Amino acid sequence: MGLAPTAPHAMLLEVVQIARSIQSSTSDYVNFPARFTVPDVTPWPKSLRGRTIQVARVRRQFKDGVLPTAVVEALNNVGFVWDAKQHNWTLRVLALKTYKSLYHNLLVPYEFTVPPHAATWSRDLWGCKLGVAVTNIRSRAHQLPPDRKAELDALGFVWDSHELTFDIKVLALNTYKQLHGHVHVPFEFKVPDTHPSWPPTCWKLKLGRAVHDLRCRGDHLTPERRDVLDALGFVWDSHELNWDMKLQALATFKQVFGGTLVVPQDFVVPSTAPWPQRSWSMKLGQAVTNMRFRADSMSAERHAQLEAIGFIWDYPELRVDAGVLLQIKSIAACEFDKENTNNHILLGSSNEDHINAFNDDASSNRIM
Repeated sequence: MGLAPTAPHAMLLEVVQIARSIQSSTSDYVNFPARFTVPDVTPWPKSLRGRTIQVARVRRQFKDGVLPTAVVEALNNVGFVWDAKQHNWTLRVLALKTYKSLYHNLLVPYEFTVPPHAATWSRDLWGCKLGVAVTNIRSRAHQLPPDRKAELDALGFVWDSHELTFDIKVLALNTYKQLHGHVHVPFEFKVPDTHPSWPPTCWKLKLGRAVHDLRCRGDHLTPERRDVLDALGFVWDSHELNWDMKLQALATFKQVFGGTLVVPQDFVVPSTAPWPQRSWSMKLGQAVTNMRFRADSMSAERHAQLEAIGFIWDYPELRVDAGVLLQIKSIAACEFDKENTNNHILLGSSNEDHINAFNDDASSNRIM
């Protein structure tokens, strides 16, 4: 290391200094390929254009301890990369650490790319296709040196892609529960893209379909996975869930509209309190019609549950009780009117007009 710098070393230092000034806005390092030919453009000096720098030779001299000390110090000062492969590995680990610090996991989706110009990420990681890099690490796990594998294990790296898929679903269910208070996910629900309330791992995930698949494969899940889902309050029987939601909606209807269960066929549950959030936008009127239509095939238990809340089974009884709708308080009627633009509760008409209008509507809709 005590050797004096030579002309090639001087040329190398000049090239590195220029490269540093060019790359300073996007990198904290100066990284060259094994052989670098100076471009024939500004800001490169004309005296250097077209000259080839044997970068691999310089790195080898450094490794062998024969590179002049002054050259080593000068290159260190500008962030010269001595080992390109190790440098790339270091950046990957840095990317994983940054991802974990931001999202509290290493469930990196394949499509994830480090956003450019993001202050939370090192400049050298901007634009890095981290999802692709993670997939490559998994596919080459058997080739990794023990020390690198241990480094990833210490970070909590997910080696099994199948385990990754399940973990992403659990993460999404946890997030859904934080936002909605339950995990009764509608079949059509899809995690919004680039939404700050959701981890990037879950963006665009068809969570409703994923929940359906988990139910279908419930018998094949390991006890450990079933325990994880049970701890979240996962609903294994969607039919029971839907039935309970309908019962809650009917009970709320009875509470809001003064004790009646005369539900217009076009009634849709408002998306406001006091209606249970799970029932918002439910077509309750249509659900009631379906219950009447399927009364003969309904289980005795469900039939008894409806009887207990005063469910109206036949149309003549419904016609007699239609007048109860006139007792709805004006504030409830306004809410009902706003949420159900086609309902036939005509505020301001006579009582007889009210009942006739309701009966005509019921006849046309053949509520049986």
